[in-house]
Amino acid sequence: MRDEESNRKNTPGEKPNVLWNLLHIVPMLILHVTINKSMSVKDKGLLWFSALIVFRYWRAIVTRFFYTQYKAADVPYDNLKFKPKHCTVIVPTVGPVNNPVFALMVEGILRNKPGRLIFVANNEQARDLVKQEVEAVKEAFTKGDSGYEKIWDTVVPIFNWKDKTKIGYENIVESNKRKQTDTAIGMVNTDITIMVDDTAVWHPKFLEATLPAFNDPKVGLVGTRKRVQYIRPSHTEDAHKGKSRMRFWLSWYRSGFWNTVGAQYLDRHSYEIRASNAGDGAVFAISGRTLAILTAITKDPKFRAEFVEEYVLTWVSEWLSYLKSWHISPAGYLLKIFEGKGLTNKGIGPLLADDDNFITRWVINRGWNIKVQSSPEATMMTRLGSVEIFKYVDQCERWSRTTFRQNPIALFSDRTIWWKWPIGVWTVYFPWMYNFAVFWDGLAIFNFWRSGLYQNSSNGNARLVCLILAIWATKLIKTWRWFREHPLDFLLFFVIPAYPLFGYYHSWLKLYTAISCWKNDWSGRDVKKAEKDAGAILREKYKDIIISGSKKQTDGSG
Repeated sequence: MRDEESNRKNTPGEKPNVLWNLLHIVPMLILHVTINKSMSVKDKGLLWFSALIVFRYWRAIVTRFFYTQYKAADVPYDNLKFKPKHCTVIVPTVGPVNNPVFALMVEGILRNKPGRLIFVANNEQARDLVKQEVEAVKEAFTKGDSGYEKIWDTVVPIFNWKDKTKIGYENIVESNKRKQTDTAIGMVNTDITIMVDDTAVWHPKFLEATLPAFNDPKVGLVGTRKRVQYIRPSHTEDAHKGKSRMRFWLSWYRSGFWNTVGAQYLDRHSYEIRASNAGDGAVFAISGRTLAILTAITKDPKFRAEFVEEYVLTWVSEWLSYLKSWHISPAGYLLKIFEGKGLTNKGIGPLLADDDNFITRWVINRGWNIKVQSSPEATMMTRLGSVEIFKYVDQCERWSRTTFRQNPIALFSDRTIWWKWPIGVWTVYFPWMYNFAVFWDGLAIFNFWRSGLYQNSSNGNARLVCLILAIWATKLIKTWRWFREHPLDFLLFFVIPAYPLFGYYHSWLKLYTAISCWKNDWSGRDVKKAEKDAGAILREKYKDIIISGSKKQTDGSG
């Protein structure tokens, strides 16, 4: 992106940010001192061990400090600039089939009483099924007959939903989240647009806790806190009836492990954006699971055009084409390979994923600030780690590829973050690309082993064990909340090191995604299979509706 497009003149850094830009020289100074000292110091193992520990954990100290300094925007309801009636909620979806929280998602939104709710399905059958499900949900929660209260462990009063929220149902003929969202954007006529995944279950006071952030006229985008629902299988479930005790407990452990890993992933995200936002306003991205944005931003025709037509890795095409023009043979060979992977003169795209990163970059590049509302009420609950519909590792791949596609754009193309979020550059954007735990921890232990602290000590092995335990303990900094609430999980998945070992496996997964970041699929959601399954279920479960609809079309009355 060109400098004039980043709109820096219209968004000058505030005084603290200008001073904090001096922080950019600190990592360079540390690296310079380390390399310089390595040429003369005798105990090189100790030097590099010390340097690795500093580079590995200074970020943990900084983010922990800012985490404790965070304050959510708090405005009395009567003084809100925008209230729930000023909000339109957009839910792109492939329908409720194989989505165990769809009904709870609908209920959570309706209980918050937004002015409008728009579902955009990926085909007509899914749209009809969504409408059918919503009607059932409205009837159930009006009677107080739902599982919503159990999610939040609170008593939610029964109220008449009628006329509280206007509900619309649309569809396109493509499973494309960005295009589905764009279709709904064109229908929004309220001040605030809220984009929501169909797996996000809102707290009953979610909007009341989120909207205060918009009282700041500089804020254009608001994020919230994410949590994962605690779920364990039961002997009474159909899937586990008839199983032996051993098979059931193995299934229970496996399900609990993936539920815990998924919960830790979102807990770490919530921790990071709370800390970075408290520091200098930075975020890596406002999660598309639920984000609130000024409608004026999304109504910009340029935003809508680029939102559905985003390309990345354009520089790869440009440079390889340039080198090929100079008859550098490897360039032509590489260009042919990448073109076989989907590379065009525009780059890779249009992207299917990364929609939340695109929105985040767009907002800050046009001079708006971002606020994170991290409070118990501004919380959305979801499910991750399901064994029956297993997709968590695929989701990890998609999230990681997003990092390697989007962070370099923010750092080296947009460049707005260098002066707007100087702390975030070094605590968020760079670390997310180089933070491979298996390599950092392995190198730290190796250099400690070759240092005088180990080699010249009579209790070197004890020191080494203490180091390993200390590294292990640091993995609780961002994840302690889950283990405090579920202490049995601490024993089963941390003392028994299943979770730390998965973290090391994730480093290899991250390396794989770094060298395959050109893949433009929505890993974690097999859309074709979902459409096939949905069609089969719809035909069986709602065959009367489908048949009657087909007759109407045949008669010309539809």
